[in-house]
Amino acid sequence: MSQTITHAGFIGLGNIGKPMAESLLKGDFNVQVYDVFPAAADSLVEQGASRAGSIAQMAEHCEVIGVCVRDDNDVINVMDELLKAPGNCKAVAVHSTVKPQTIVEQAERAKKSGIAVLDAPITGGASGAANGSLCYMVGGSAEALELCRPAFETSAKEIIHAGGLGMGMTAKLCNNLMTYAEFVAIYEAMRLADAAGLDKDVVKKVGAANGNITEQMGMFLGLHEFKPHMSEEDFESLAGGFAAVAEKDLSIALSQAERFSTDLPGCSKSLQLIGKVYRDSY
Repeated sequence: MSQTITHAGFIGLGNIGKPMAESLLKGDFNVQVYDVFPAAADSLVEQGASRAGSIAQMAEHCEVIGVCVRDDNDVINVMDELLKAPGNCKAVAVHSTVKPQTIVEQAERAKKSGIAVLDAPITGGASGAANGSLCYMVGGSAEALELCRPAFETSAKEIIHAGGLGMGMTAKLCNNLMTYAEFVAIYEAMRLADAAGLDKDVVKKVGAANGNITEQMGMFLGLHEFKPHMSEEDFESLAGGFAAVAEKDLSIALSQAERFSTDLPGCSKSLQLIGKVYRDSY
């Protein structure tokens, strides 16, 4: 796989996928984009990307394809379409947070067509994708990583090779477990402060001073500060969307723990609480 990418594709132009695809346009290769909602690609086409009419069309032209879709079923559906006509595709990097087993299974299918699959989830969110500060956690062969590296570097601050297939996804699940447990902790800390009559800004200042409140946790707190200025429906849509992603990721982490006979009581409790944590005022 020691070759240079000339054409890169990206599938899934949502909140994070779109700025990742926009960053690809900064690279030294031609970019094709695809989304099940064609309008999602409009602004990227205006910036110089080509619109792929289908996943098969993208595979015909692109050596490397990034995938940032909703869940395991979407990843499998993408691979189903791609493997019908693998074309010129040499590697697929899955950025969605899915079960590690899904990556391993799809890699086994793709191997028959000469396509390498990487699990390459990211952390840093939409803002990180836009300003090039994402952290990529990559599972798979070193050769496939090097093929994809020029594409990753357009939006990456750090690229960590976590190990074999599924290890990138495992690293992401571990990272997300820490994040959501922190959200539960800060939510409850604010509830305690409020009940005791302590100004919550004091808690924020102390947490910021000693490093307990990270930038990401500060953004979580900011979500609730929007609540008084939004309709109940709009806030539920926003918070509910975040909660659904958190519940999906924590559920996958618990399924992995069960697979390896590992007890994660904190993860289980976080899953029980995370919907309330996102939706309630603290």
